[in-house]
Amino acid sequence: MRADRRHFLRLTSVASLAIGGGIALVRGGGYSLPPGVTLAELAPWQWVVFDAVGARILAPERADVGSFADAYVAGLAPRDRDDLMGLLAYVEHLAPLTAGFGPRFSQLGPEQQDRVLEAIERHPIGLLRAGFQALKALALMAHYRRDSSFGALGYGGPVVKWSPR
Repeated sequence: MRADRRHFLRLTSVASLAIGGGIALVRGGGYSLPPGVTLAELAPWQWVVFDAVGARILAPERADVGSFADAYVAGLAPRDRDDLMGLLAYVEHLAPLTAGFGPRFSQLGPEQQDRVLEAIERHPIGLLRAGFQALKALALMAHYRRDSSFGALGYGGPVVKWSPR
């Protein structure tokens, strides 16, 4: 009897891994970057999701959130980077499912993406609400670091312009 349970658990584990791997292959492909975008830290799917989240948070404004996130993530401690990438995977793959949508976040229309982000923002689990705030902060940093955003704030820009060496 005991051997049968072990055999059943082993088969169940292998089947779960195979099914999960198949889903990851199907849902994890098909990402492409715009011409001229090169990445230092992020995978293409991560850039696409950061950019899609940023587009919804900043709408109707626009900023290159994906490229900003690529540079920002490079400076994070490994554990913080892992947490942020886990959150990004949740937003891309699981959050749409919990909001009633089949496609991944980056394939949804703007209204559907807004509904997914609103669900995360109001989620009963505080850690997910905090994750939304982190994504929002990233998008706002990408937007307000640009010289073109200074005027809307009534800010004339820095007195001293620093140039990269």
